[in-house]
Amino acid sequence: MCCGVPAPYISKFSDIELRPPSDKECGLVADFNNIDHIKSYWDVNINHQRHHYDLFFKNLPGKILDVGTGFGEFVSLDPQRITGIDNDPDKISNAMARSLGLDLRYGDACRLDFPDKEFDGIFCLFVLEHMVFEEAKTALKEMSRVLKPGGKLLVIAEGKDGSDGWGKERTTKYTSESFALLTKHCHFRRQKIINGAYVLPYADFNFDAPEIKFSDKQIAIGLMAEK
Repeated sequence: MCCGVPAPYISKFSDIELRPPSDKECGLVADFNNIDHIKSYWDVNINHQRHHYDLFFKNLPGKILDVGTGFGEFVSLDPQRITGIDNDPDKISNAMARSLGLDLRYGDACRLDFPDKEFDGIFCLFVLEHMVFEEAKTALKEMSRVLKPGGKLLVIAEGKDGSDGWGKERTTKYTSESFALLTKHCHFRRQKIINGAYVLPYADFNFDAPEIKFSDKQIAIGLMAEK
């Protein structure tokens, strides 16, 4: 039914809403220069991001960009291939990232400081909802610009029914229809908007997988695309 997706992922994610861990779950980071202060957040958040890496990017060859990388948890899953950018200089210079030698860079998603066609894959998790709609549209167009022909992109943003503990920071809550408008000038060869961001059936960017819906709630909206 899920096209070869490993059973542990199905059992773990088929009965819950995909969302980032809240501050309450992982604890506030008191000091970015103290690994002990970062570790509780890191341990919870990296487990959330690992399934996206395992299902979509582990078998994807080439260079990968993580837009809105935060502390760099996703980058740490494959540091030889993944570069992370974030607009919070304190986060990207955190003690954990320094100790692991991660390639984290200060940057603006709306003005990516990379050449055209630089990356084979792009991941962007719970970032666009922090922007107004026009900014998000610009950011997605920039991601398309730095993506190679044949490259793959996975973006997940908070939906209108989302509530993840960071609600006060949210600027835009998407519906599947409004999220689709972001891609108007991106010139993707193939794309799929996934209501609820239930990406399991589409492992390895399987655009032909049948839709599996676990909930009618639009907790999160996913975009899977190929340039």
